[in-house]
Amino acid sequence: MYIAIAVLLLVIFIFLAFRKPGLALLTSIPVTLVYFIVLGETHTSGYGDHLFGEIGFVITVLIFPITFIIVTVRGIRADLTERRWPHFLAFWIWRILYYLLLLAVLSYVMNFLGTVTWFMYMVFEHRIFVANRQSIALDVVSTIGSCVRQNLPLPMAMETAAAGYSGKRKRVFLGIARWLTEGYPLSAAIRVAYPNCPSHITSTIEAAEKVNQLPEAIRSIEAEIEGNVSENAKIRPVTPGYPVVIFSAAIVIMLGLMIFIIPTFADVLDDMGERAALPRATQILIEIADFTLSGNGVIAILVVLTLVFLNMGMPWIRGIYRKTPRKAKNPAFIIRVGDFIKWHLPIFHWFEFNYSIMRIAGFLRVALNSGCPVNDAIRNAEDLDLNNCFRKRLSRWLTRVEQGQNISAAALDTGMGNSLAWAFDEKVNAGNTPEILGMLEKFYRSNCNFKANVIRAISFPIMILLLSAMVGFIAFGMFMPMVSIITFLTETAMP
Repeated sequence: MYIAIAVLLLVIFIFLAFRKPGLALLTSIPVTLVYFIVLGETHTSGYGDHLFGEIGFVITVLIFPITFIIVTVRGIRADLTERRWPHFLAFWIWRILYYLLLLAVLSYVMNFLGTVTWFMYMVFEHRIFVANRQSIALDVVSTIGSCVRQNLPLPMAMETAAAGYSGKRKRVFLGIARWLTEGYPLSAAIRVAYPNCPSHITSTIEAAEKVNQLPEAIRSIEAEIEGNVSENAKIRPVTPGYPVVIFSAAIVIMLGLMIFIIPTFADVLDDMGERAALPRATQILIEIADFTLSGNGVIAILVVLTLVFLNMGMPWIRGIYRKTPRKAKNPAFIIRVGDFIKWHLPIFHWFEFNYSIMRIAGFLRVALNSGCPVNDAIRNAEDLDLNNCFRKRLSRWLTRVEQGQNISAAALDTGMGNSLAWAFDEKVNAGNTPEILGMLEKFYRSNCNFKANVIRAISFPIMILLLSAMVGFIAFGMFMPMVSIITFLTETAMP
């Protein structure tokens, strides 16, 4: 009976893995655990054959792995358009298992250095992924731009361009050509054939298609990608992930000292009567150790470990955040949270505002050059990849413009910035608005890159100095008790 039920469950979940992979993944583990409990209680009460029960255990154990493998294999064989969230969930589970296995192996072989090496590997892999993503995006956009400017048939041109590439680039080009042949618009074809394409590219192309100004939009996208690629190609003295790795490692080391080393020193110094004569640095370390070992200290340890794990997962969280498209209606939860946080942080707010103004200026220039009315241009600009908080200002600007208010005054009243208000000021720049918008687009692009380099040049040395000060403080606080113990023992031993 036990074997029959286990086999029946296995067959059911194999069927669900083919037909309903999401339901199979979500329910396989709970059902397996429930049947485990039933088998365990049956064996504890002494009912049933012991051998049949063990065989039932074995078959039950195989339910989730077999289901998981089937979902993974079907996701690999499926086309990109046919993949669903269970397939991507299976891919991410495999990836997490790989990283955890790598961490375990490196930690076993190299001890603490293995953990640091694993951190560095994760950071470098993320940087390589970002650089490769930008390179593929630049190749795709450049090829599309050259084809559009020469009025070449885009599907045939993309198939021809695919012959010069291999690997992922070739699949992307062939996929775009295929979906263009199927009748998809260019933005939808890129979104389906190249799901990792930055969302601001697809949103800009989609908005440009509505005003029939695709070549100009492609030029703006090319300029932005080339600027990002050139910035990433610069040799920097400190990689952005290095301070994060060092800070996380220092926090873990300090926790170990607070829990295992400092309390021992405190007990020894209490017995010697020398604790009151210690320097303030050592007393602070002892106070931190006492707090860490108290009930409130458990909460502090959990908070610190949470911060460390957030540092580990931040590159992937940021990757998912950047890859998720910012929809004008019903945006994803991670987009709403991420945009809200960045919009209300001091430095990030400046970058979010200026990047949004840059993209708005570039698109409005393209739309106005095509003869599109201002209100229609602003309405189409709402579909761009903008911060959600900024998009609300853009919607208020559109509402006031359609109500008949002066465009420049409405821009000032809704917080769109002095530059956009100046560009649409009819008294000062009558007839020159598209040219001024183009100038603003170039200015904000170069200004954002310059400020980003300035912040890197200032913040990285400051972080290194803070880390050095923390390490020096701990070293000084640890060294002075040793001097006190040696001095006490020397005076005691020598009359």
